[in-house]
Amino acid sequence: MRLLTKAVLCSLMGAAMLPALTEAQTSTTAASDPEGTLAQLPVNAIGSPPSPLSPPLAPSPPAGFNGPLSSVGQALDNHGIDLGLVFLSPYVNSLSTGTSPGHSAIFGGLNFVAKVDLEKAVGIPNTTINFHEVLNQPSYNTDKYLLQTAAAYQPFPVQTNNADLVRFTLSHDFFDKRLHVEYGRMNTSQDFLVGTMCSQCLMGALSMTVFTPGLTKSVWGAHTTFDLTPQWHLGLGIVEDNMANWQNHSGWDWSTSTRTGWIIFANAMYEDTFADTRYPAKAEFGLFRNTSPYKDPLYNTDGSSQALNSTGDPLMHTSGNWGLYAQGRKVVWRESGGGPVPRNLAVYGGALVAPPSYNAYPLEAYTGVEYGGFFDNPVALVGSTLRWIHLSGDRALYETESRQAYTTMLNAMSGGAVPISTEPTHRDNFAIDVHTQYGILPGVMVGASAQYVIHPNQVIPLPATTPQRSGWIVGAFLLVDLGRLAGLSK
Repeated sequence: MRLLTKAVLCSLMGAAMLPALTEAQTSTTAASDPEGTLAQLPVNAIGSPPSPLSPPLAPSPPAGFNGPLSSVGQALDNHGIDLGLVFLSPYVNSLSTGTSPGHSAIFGGLNFVAKVDLEKAVGIPNTTINFHEVLNQPSYNTDKYLLQTAAAYQPFPVQTNNADLVRFTLSHDFFDKRLHVEYGRMNTSQDFLVGTMCSQCLMGALSMTVFTPGLTKSVWGAHTTFDLTPQWHLGLGIVEDNMANWQNHSGWDWSTSTRTGWIIFANAMYEDTFADTRYPAKAEFGLFRNTSPYKDPLYNTDGSSQALNSTGDPLMHTSGNWGLYAQGRKVVWRESGGGPVPRNLAVYGGALVAPPSYNAYPLEAYTGVEYGGFFDNPVALVGSTLRWIHLSGDRALYETESRQAYTTMLNAMSGGAVPISTEPTHRDNFAIDVHTQYGILPGVMVGASAQYVIHPNQVIPLPATTPQRSGWIVGAFLLVDLGRLAGLSK
């Protein structure tokens, strides 16, 4: 059950996120966006970089089933049914940045996860059903918060569904479980560009560049993993690029009529632990390919600017998009002795590059340090991460010209009282944070984060007279592993 719960946490704390909105979303965003701003955005205008908080596994109770429903949990386990029930409630507040500073949101979720071992249940060997549904409650301001933040580091989701299907797949294991094959309704978050290198290491490129489905969303796909050694694993996966489907539905509409292409991943992963070595490490190296046409960040087909000529036909790059990435973490100091997770100091970092010249966000990188394991608490940590997102020249010019066009209109309407904006958008966006988390008892964890964003861009072309200003965004979370506390999980 430990691995099952870890997958839930990596999926959901990595981001309460919803990537790029498309023209097809007019109906679902009407209530929160009455002027239709979101529906008019280019496909790559809105991303979903990580929330400020992405904790690893909460501290575990003693091995086995412990709790008032332990007999039920044991009986289900005997029949091959492994359950997980995790409550997660992130809170975020853009104190002094965003298009409208001072607003907050709560992206709560009650996650129900089940794995059914069909060999135990009905005698089908090496086959498992995997299921994950999330109830998006409690929630506050989740339909408007995106419009109030709107920078590459804070485009949190427009949450319109009460519940989402995250995963519904069938999987098989071969060659003494060294080869794992899974297919069905899924996303890529557990398998590619993973967010487990630190407490907030999901790259914004997942949505800004790759356009993967949101972490609580599912599309048709398949992936396979082969274990070269206990530490080294090779992965290959493919999911459909079907934004119009997963953005407008809760995951139970399985139509493929709006599919625009395929997202293909390949990677190699390494991971060891304190049980294997004194200074453990983890790493991921990979590449991606999206076959869907890529919308140019600036130009129309006639060479005009999309910002200055909104009636033009945007230039589409039919060759799609691709890129390379690498990320890793290494413990560089640890105390002598200690428990399963001794006091330790780890450094980490990662980078992604998307070579095609028309990419709006061609480069992203992060680096940081975390100190953990203090107070004999295996998930206690405090750390700091520096992130960098580089905009292309065309993307920066698009944002600059959008403000110029808007202020030119205001200038004419006000008889010159409103000045025309010519201040350029910075191509280099930075964010530095301090974050912490602590397991207050087995199965319960809390955390907090404070992040300062420097030169944030504006991924949503809302009317603005100046670029967004640097400022603070803070967050906190509560995580409760209800399945373990009740005895349904072990």
